[in-house]
Amino acid sequence: MYRRFFAALSVILVIAGCSGGGDAGTNPGAGAPPPAFSPTTLKLVAGSIGGSGNLNGTGPAARFDYAAGTAVDSAGNMYVADFTNYVIRKISPTGVVTTLAGKMNQSGDTDGTGDNARFGSLDDLVLDSKGDLIVLDGPNLRRVTPAGVVTTIFVAWTQFPKLTISRIAIDRNDNLYLSNTYSRQIYKVTTAGVLSTYPIVLGSPHTLAPTSGYIYNGQVGIAVDAAGNLYAAEPVQNRIRKIAPDGTATIFATLTEPRSMTMSQDGTLIVSSGTLVSRVHADGSATPVTITAGTPEAEACLKSINLVGKDRSENLLISTGPMLCRVVNGITTVVAGAQLEFGTAVDGAGVAARFQYVGGLTQDSTGNIYLTDGESLRKITPAGVVSTIANSIPRGHGIVMDSTGNMLAISGDTIVKVTTAGVVTPLAGNRAGLLTDGVGTAATFNSPAGITVDAAGNAYVADTGNGAIRKVTPAGVVSTIGANGASFSLPSGITIDSAGTLFIASGNSIYKVTPNGEVSRLAGSDNSGYRDGPGSQALFEAVRNISIDKHGNLYVTELYHRVRKITPSGEVSTLAGQDGKQGIQLGTLPATLDAPNQIMSDADGRLTISTMGAVLRIE
Repeated sequence: MYRRFFAALSVILVIAGCSGGGDAGTNPGAGAPPPAFSPTTLKLVAGSIGGSGNLNGTGPAARFDYAAGTAVDSAGNMYVADFTNYVIRKISPTGVVTTLAGKMNQSGDTDGTGDNARFGSLDDLVLDSKGDLIVLDGPNLRRVTPAGVVTTIFVAWTQFPKLTISRIAIDRNDNLYLSNTYSRQIYKVTTAGVLSTYPIVLGSPHTLAPTSGYIYNGQVGIAVDAAGNLYAAEPVQNRIRKIAPDGTATIFATLTEPRSMTMSQDGTLIVSSGTLVSRVHADGSATPVTITAGTPEAEACLKSINLVGKDRSENLLISTGPMLCRVVNGITTVVAGAQLEFGTAVDGAGVAARFQYVGGLTQDSTGNIYLTDGESLRKITPAGVVSTIANSIPRGHGIVMDSTGNMLAISGDTIVKVTTAGVVTPLAGNRAGLLTDGVGTAATFNSPAGITVDAAGNAYVADTGNGAIRKVTPAGVVSTIGANGASFSLPSGITIDSAGTLFIASGNSIYKVTPNGEVSRLAGSDNSGYRDGPGSQALFEAVRNISIDKHGNLYVTELYHRVRKITPSGEVSTLAGQDGKQGIQLGTLPATLDAPNQIMSDADGRLTISTMGAVLRIE
């Protein structure tokens, strides 16, 4: 999913970029390095490791991009339309998640078996009387057998150019019903593949909003009962419409913003609306369904309820997107997947802690980690206890510990000094955002992201928006460095070795800048991709941050879920993460990752990494 919208979010990712602070290799006065450290394991330091991904596994170890629809067969196997992973997933009764059809992150419309098939936009699915899945794939209908054989049964786009189908329902005779939100109509598809339009327009005329364009006010969810009556949820009108087989429509029930619906075996319509679930009876009256979380992890399923179906025992199935829950006797528990918890800072130990967005990492001599998190300076003890020191670093990004035990940090378009008590003093820059050298506030930066420091206390800043590397002296004198004013394409990470050589993470390459300002490419190329190997033969995909150990090995995070290692000779290998796999799976390396951002090497050679919601360690 990240790959598809990276270009649109590049500015955001740059601003939320990376620091090279806290590296063990930044002190030229350090003694002889210890024997090389060989990391073997990925561990959690603090935070939440859930969220979107594409991992198969059991229960909470699995990852979904967005579970858009479900169906359950007579054996209790659950099938999931995994929206923009472009695959159909299967969950066994014991919670084992596998991929039935399609190939992760590869879209298309090819028929075939298993991972040879391709899907374009998986919005919903139903199970027919033969045990085959009928899948709503954008404007098309596809059939998927229990063996994973995919065929196209109907291409609706050729007849309805503006077909925007959001939901699908099936009756006892295997007739299909498609909800087209754009046209505010419902279509019927017979078992012979004949498509017809119900003689009713639902919802209200679409409106044009000044900032967001058209607002489609049509129906969303649909359901069908045993007598062939259709039910359409019209959230803008706060009602559910009942449509008889002859097309006659009546207002069946009034309910606040009804969206997803499913029909129970006794004819009761079950409807989700925001954080509520209601049972709508034959007379149109509604009874709220009380649902409570059976585990702390299941709390996420109650924050915004998206009803995606029911199992063979009539238990409700709820999707949060990356997580599926089941409701049994009013108690919900997690079936598979895990929710990412972040955005609000919460102090605590280990998994109890929460982060907003980690902008930079550094570490003191006793092993305490300091990080910028939103506007806060936070601390993680060696035991994993997270506390907030101060809320005094607006738009905090890169941070680095200097030789005096104080820190230098990026705060918006400025460089500030920070004590371990959270006292902030401006050093250089203002909020103008232009490339200007000078002293203190006379100098300007443009969305700087990474920062590192030498033994003399000089800071070096990856000035991302200006495509430049800047030097900031302890007195706040700012200059631009690099041979002939060399520029970089969106430099995001920076670190320094004991000889004063800078290493820059920029685009899909790692650059080297000597103390006399000579610039060369150490590894990577102008091309994006994934390949280990020497120097320019190696390929990277959107490098983010960089760190160095005492042996001169560099470690680079990539947006696409990997940590790469570069030896002093430029040989590139993969340390953590696996190509094509998204989602955090702890344990033996290479493990798997989800968009690692910050990275820091400590004196023992261990690596600390930040992701969207967690701080991890490779050791």
